[in-house]
Amino acid sequence: MLDCEDLEPQALIELINDIDQLGLSYRYRQKIKNALNKLRDLEDATGDKIKSSLHTSALYFRLLRQHGFEVSPGNTFPLNKLSNFGCKSVLIVVNLSCHCNNIPLIQSCV
Repeated sequence: MLDCEDLEPQALIELINDIDQLGLSYRYRQKIKNALNKLRDLEDATGDKIKSSLHTSALYFRLLRQHGFEVSPGNTFPLNKLSNFGCKSVLIVVNLSCHCNNIPLIQSCV
């Protein structure tokens, strides 16, 4: 299931999230880490697919953080692309990331 090579990045992220929400992540901890490692390794090839949707980007960011990966909001959410999603979405993303150093973009939205 998590080892499937044909699974799209968005579908894999959604699957990992579903496993977490069902409370079964403890049973698949190593497989989830391997899948997230695979996504991080292939990020150059799959980055546009992941970052094209704000929902998928936010979910990917949360899953990486939740499973112990060190990732900064700037790597997952390129703020120059976030302006396309609108100010409300940018504020939601900043709220998710807790600590963002790019305050000028936020101030221009408020």
